Amino acid sequence: MPSFAFINDFERMKKLLKSDLEYEVLEKASRQLILYYVDEKLRNIPKDFICPQYVKMSIDPDCNVVTCCGDSTVFDKVYHLKPEQVNSWRLASEVCKECNRIGLSYILNNSVMPNHIITLK
Repeated sequence: MPSFAFINDFERMKKLLKSDLEYEVLEKASRQLILYYVDEKLRNIPKDFICPQYVKMSIDPDCNVVTCCGDSTVFDKVYHLKPEQVNSWRLASEVCKECNRIGLSYILNNSVMPNHIITLK
């Protein structure tokens, strides 16, 4: 995994630093240098994957139950709820539906270290 990466092209690097680099080039560089593992992870989501947030409850400083650690949509005060109400709400929420549909829940709750980097013996 790179610990220091840059665009080895004088003109493109100048554009990057001036926020003038074309979006397509910036996206390609991001995928190649930083987020190169994402597509492989998305292809390998287990069919039976369930977001681990469904066994947790995220609560903000005001005692509000929020969707999860990644989203701050408020459901209700924790002392007004039964635990089973939280997952029913999550499963019906557009935030959770989209997160699960696009694979974000899997990416956020799994190691960002690609399998080919980790070798267990």
